[in-house]
Amino acid sequence: MTDETSSIGSSQEAPQIYRFNLEEIECATQYFSEVNLLSKKSSFAATYKGILHDGTEVAVKRINKTSCKSEEAEFLMGLKALTLLRHENLVGLRGFCYSRARGECFLIYDFVANGSLSEYLEVKCDEIHKVLDWYGISPQRQT
Repeated sequence: MTDETSSIGSSQEAPQIYRFNLEEIECATQYFSEVNLLSKKSSFAATYKGILHDGTEVAVKRINKTSCKSEEAEFLMGLKALTLLRHENLVGLRGFCYSRARGECFLIYDFVANGSLSEYLEVKCDEIHKVLDWYGISPQRQT
């Protein structure tokens, strides 16, 4: 990795984040191998597990081409907002990659082995009635 960092915007509160090049991302994810695919629940993006050359595990969110049609400046503005989000329960944004040639955007996060929050919050349709019953709510009841 090179020591390329970007200061997103002009705010001094925004931390420096690393700008990865596409080759680093492809190498880390084994060229976006299906073996490394962690999640593809939407048409917006897919998430891959990656291992950087120093052995650090990361999660790489590959934003699809139609969702990443914006210009690089617009993408960087969105990144500024992400870099300002800091909380002990949020996964840290490690860096990003914007491939103008491929028209793709990538967000690189620290890897968390326990899965995503949505997996723990997901309630199946047949379980909704059980949850509502537990709270004494009838789905047919109109207010």
